[in-house]
Amino acid sequence: MTINTSLQRALALFNRLRKEPASKQQLLTLLSELASDAYSNLTAKATERKFERDLGKLRDGLLADVFYDSQQKQYVLYNAGPLLSLSLSDETMRAIAFLYEITADNRETRVIIQPLLDTLSRLVGV
Repeated sequence: MTINTSLQRALALFNRLRKEPASKQQLLTLLSELASDAYSNLTAKATERKFERDLGKLRDGLLADVFYDSQQKQYVLYNAGPLLSLSLSDETMRAIAFLYEITADNRETRVIIQPLLDTLSRLVGV
């Protein structure tokens, strides 16, 4: 697991929850479709830990306030944090994660793109 992959999963959770609340199973399905290798062949306990880490990245890394509504049995995005004020589209957030991904192993490109990535990181808190 790279930090880029966990960022992509956190952004996917954010995008899904900003539209409407979702059950744990709906979110796990989303994450499995996004990164099939991330959740495949895991025990139930390992899946739970990974899911909690992904939610933690959403809460701590992206500063989103997410809680579980036990009556509705759904996760709810209560406060989107700084991402809401940026009004980033799904495509834009995928592009941010993609920039991290493609520049990870290319030092020359990373030097050029790093100021943009630093600014985006400060804005979204990752």
